[in-house]
Amino acid sequence: MALLESVLASWLEVALDPKGEIVGDITAADQPTRIAQAFGAYFKAATPPVIAMAIDDDAVPAMADALDLPPGATPAEGAAALTAGYAAFWAEMVSAPATFFASATVVAPPAIGLAALPGAFVTQFGANLNPGITTAQAAANLAAAIHANAGVGGFVTFASPPPVSIA
Repeated sequence: MALLESVLASWLEVALDPKGEIVGDITAADQPTRIAQAFGAYFKAATPPVIAMAIDDDAVPAMADALDLPPGATPAEGAAALTAGYAAFWAEMVSAPATFFASATVVAPPAIGLAALPGAFVTQFGANLNPGITTAQAAANLAAAIHANAGVGGFVTFASPPPVSIA
């Protein structure tokens, strides 16, 4: 399955930029859901066999519920909140592999990545404070951290097909 950083950056740009939302004003309360939907879209855009409905019905809500983004948070607090969301997304997939991938027996999150995610976020938050940075640049910076630490590196194990008689 190919997860593409550019796809994640595009979805994060929409999630971070209220002006990109056609249906109306975006509130701070909407942000966890929008960030979770961006990560779900990133997964769904990957090559099958990901089961899109399970991403929308199970993993995205779990991630949104775990994201507690307090206003005025320090970079470390924001990084911890975001990391909790990505961990919840993966935990949902780990808990029911076949729900997300047909015939899967195991889903494992990126082994080292989730642990490294808070530090990667803090670094990107600093970069995103540079004067004149655009929403697209900020989204690309965050996508780089997320893709490398919460996207790639996980794996899926599938059940072996039953033996087929040749006689």
